[in-house]
Amino acid sequence: MRRNARENRTETRSIQRSVQILLTVTGIVFLLAGLALAASGASVSSAIGSVSDSVDGFDQPTDGGDNPSDDDTTSGDGDDESDETSDGNGETESGNSSDGGADTGSDNETDASDDLRPLTTVVENRSGEPIDTATVTVDTGPDSSKQESVNGSGEAEFSLADGEYTVTANADGYRPSNETVGVDGDAVTKTLTLEQRNTGDDSNSSGTDDDSETDGHTLSVAVEDENGDAIDNATVQLEEDAGFLTTGETDEKDVGDDGTVEFTALEDGEYTVTASADGFEQTARDVEIDGSDDEITLTLASNGG
Repeated sequence: MRRNARENRTETRSIQRSVQILLTVTGIVFLLAGLALAASGASVSSAIGSVSDSVDGFDQPTDGGDNPSDDDTTSGDGDDESDETSDGNGETESGNSSDGGADTGSDNETDASDDLRPLTTVVENRSGEPIDTATVTVDTGPDSSKQESVNGSGEAEFSLADGEYTVTANADGYRPSNETVGVDGDAVTKTLTLEQRNTGDDSNSSGTDDDSETDGHTLSVAVEDENGDAIDNATVQLEEDAGFLTTGETDEKDVGDDGTVEFTALEDGEYTVTASADGFEQTARDVEIDGSDDEITLTLASNGG
């Protein structure tokens, strides 16, 4: 009996050990299986994600033509490019048609007006009073000119491009005056002072009207002494220089009370002007008339007589 009991205990222990071993092995197996399952689960998730991405990738091109949102996106991109191109071309075309077309004309007009400068001429007598009956002529070219009558203040205005111009003022009862005026980027104001004609002037004494003066130019001669005082008893002779072997026409006039005299209707050319008076030495001077009126002053020295 004891032997059987001992054998039974031995067998029981053997079974217990086997069960323990089996349980241990099973636990290890389950542990390894769990670890493997966890690892395989991550791989499966990654694989499933890759497959899902691939499916999405395949779906997007396939749905690109049918998906409204995709169409909108594509259309939006295309519209953006179209708008940019259209806007670019539109601006270019608008610049060419609007700026280059209509605006070019206005720009040309603006540029043309910007190139003109105001020239204001003031015509007055020696006392500084305006001569409101005067006319002002501006020579703008070889065969062109502008003429304006002054207003009540003796002013006449012109719009001129940059350059040099001969400005001439005329008025009844006055000797004409002309000056060269330069216009260079700014408004210019020029004052012309006219001298009154003498009662002994050739135009008045001979009864010739002012139309004869328009046929030529006027030379005004003032005769004075060394102190600058007018010599009212002087005689002035004007001789045209016609050439080496010929003698030109000669004209002789007495000065007025202010010691001045005018020779009118002179053609372009060279002249010799001689002034003489009792008690003074005779003085002569060569003058060239070239396209405009001229003024000179002859100073006579006392001869002590």
